[in-house]
Amino acid sequence: CVVCAASGGLATGATYAIIKTKATCGVASSITTSSFLFLQQGTLGTFVASSSGMFRLTMHDARRTLVFSDRPVRKSFLWHTKSYAEHFNDIFTNASGGFPNAVLVTSGPDSEVVLELLSCLYDVINGTL
Repeated sequence: CVVCAASGGLATGATYAIIKTKATCGVASSITTSSFLFLQQGTLGTFVASSSGMFRLTMHDARRTLVFSDRPVRKSFLWHTKSYAEHFNDIFTNASGGFPNAVLVTSGPDSEVVLELLSCLYDVINGTL
């Protein structure tokens, strides 16, 4: 994922990205106005600055995405991260509020970073997001 955020590095251990947006994610039309949160967990990750001032977040072994709704609707399901990446630009549109905010949580001090995700690619063979 390409992100706009503060600098930092990721240690080994669990890495989480929590993303909130309004999206339908293929669920019943009766709840299309609900907000959904997406949780992705990896076993290892990197957070590297580019020359453009953006950062690239890479999460390893991020094969599943937990999707759950905000109240008042109570829905949850697992989604293959490949599908999440393939539909990233369909989910996060101007109509749904634009690119998603995310919280990156790692082990160690100062382990939370708030960021904005600008794009998403998924490597099926390596399970890398």
